[in-house]
Amino acid sequence: MQSMLKEYKTADELITILESRGMFFSQRLVAKKTLNEINYFFLKGYQKLLVMATNEKKYKPNCDFNELINLYFFDKALKSMLLEYLLDIEQKIKTAISNVVSSNYGVRDSLYLNRNNFDITRPYVDKVLMDVKKQRRNYGKRNAAVKYYKNKYGYIH
Repeated sequence: MQSMLKEYKTADELITILESRGMFFSQRLVAKKTLNEINYFFLKGYQKLLVMATNEKKYKPNCDFNELINLYFFDKALKSMLLEYLLDIEQKIKTAISNVVSSNYGVRDSLYLNRNNFDITRPYVDKVLMDVKKQRRNYGKRNAAVKYYKNKYGYIH
């Protein structure tokens, strides 16, 4: 099956296409500016909420482009709000894991990455340990803080 090549469309061309599908533009200049600032590809994901159930190419009656934009900005604001809390949760989980690992195996990487601390009957353990060690080695070459810590203390916590 050969894929159809998409062609570049200007904001005016996109507006014409959307109008042919039943979308209304109460603020045409704002819509044009928006389409020049936010790629239509990102907006397109929200259109499923605005199209008629029987025809995904036709918009519901009286559907205004502003509804599509408002969905985009609502989703963006929601993601931003959630991100703050997800980052806090991530930090707490990382800290909890670090505390358990450090208290049980020590803070030296040679101790907590020791193969004997893992269920070696699992086929992926050796590969995961090699990948972790490789990532830490590579990251340690690029990151000044990691280099400093390794040079000062002889290991990476």
